Amino acid sequence: MKYAYLLFWFFAVICVGMGCKLAYDNIVFYKNSDIVQGAVVRYEDFQNSRGYTKYAPVYSFAYEGVAQEVKAAIQEDKPDKSQIGVMNYIAVNKNNPKEIRPIFDLLKETLIFVPVILISGAAFWMFGAFVSPYLKNKQIFSFASNTIVLLMFFVPLIFGGVSTWLLHKHILFFKNAVMIDGVVVGFESQESEDDDGSTTTMYAEEVSYTYNGVTQRIVSNHFKSHVDDSVIGQKRPVGVNPNNPYEAHVYSKWNFRIYMILIWVSILLLYTFVKTFAGGKRIQQEDIDIKIGPKRRNY
Repeated sequence: MKYAYLLFWFFAVICVGMGCKLAYDNIVFYKNSDIVQGAVVRYEDFQNSRGYTKYAPVYSFAYEGVAQEVKAAIQEDKPDKSQIGVMNYIAVNKNNPKEIRPIFDLLKETLIFVPVILISGAAFWMFGAFVSPYLKNKQIFSFASNTIVLLMFFVPLIFGGVSTWLLHKHILFFKNAVMIDGVVVGFESQESEDDDGSTTTMYAEEVSYTYNGVTQRIVSNHFKSHVDDSVIGQKRPVGVNPNNPYEAHVYSKWNFRIYMILIWVSILLLYTFVKTFAGGKRIQQEDIDIKIGPKRRNY
């Protein structure tokens, strides 16, 4: 097809537009939201636009001292019962508390879907440049290649930025939190299914605490492969939000260490990427100098 390159460029524009819109919507939603802790209490089925039965998780959380139960705008083929009762971070719209987004889904779309969509758009642009009659103009093809490289550069950059943000939120919460003693009262189980169909069960400590007359139970973020009954009854440090006694976290030094490891991994990936890319540029320039020789001055 003579004008096949236009079709590739058309898809490139669509991909870039979709990626930018998705990123913009997620950033705006997060900017206008408060982050709270909530848990899935049940799943509700509904009919989507195509008439298929889907399931949406219903989250229970406290926002501004008021208990809420809100259905998240998520479509799942079947309910994941292993998620029921597991505490997660959710973003609540400040102007409409009935509109929520799990932080995990927000990060997944922003850090995975958006880069993939943008890289796909850059790939379509490069394919269009390759089959177009303008291929003789090396600048177009070079622009497409550099666009993909630039997008790949932003992946570890965003990953490190999110890790830094999580570390900042972790430090800020415990800096303003009231530290009290909680007690391990049991274990929360979570099952995951492997590709071969086998299931793996992990266990996390369930900690009970009482603050200002409010008794709540929270689940630790650290899972183990077995239940250790000997820890039941032991004390665990718990940080409680003084403005919202329903928001609390089990304190662990490992959270700080994990965030720092993720940040250093991001820095290492960025450094490796920059050195590799810059080295490739230098080798390419040396190749050109060898082939055509240094420029000679006319006297």
